[in-house]
Amino acid sequence: MEPLSAVLRGMNLKGSIYAAWELRAPWGMDLPEAPFASFHWMEQGSSWLRAGEDVLPLEAGERVVLFGGQAHQLLSSRAASVTTARAAPTRRGGSSRRGPGCAIPT
Repeated sequence: MEPLSAVLRGMNLKGSIYAAWELRAPWGMDLPEAPFASFHWMEQGSSWLRAGEDVLPLEAGERVVLFGGQAHQLLSSRAASVTTARAAPTRRGGSSRRGPGCAIPT
């Protein structure tokens, strides 16, 4: 078992929300504060994560977990304008289910 899986299993998480997007630049999503951790996985391409004062690049294959449930943004570029994540078209998902994790992968 990889270390992150072991940590997440030990946290006894109770649900998940997931969605997958196929987006073309320019795009930006505003993800509001939530009472759960957020998990993002960049399957292809690249993006930027802005959380408070921090701005981090994300490349294909990279993952990031925001355990505090803080509001954040995912962006195609540092200067991209944003819309709510609910307004973004989904490839699949946008649904919720009971499961072992509480996450929002993209």
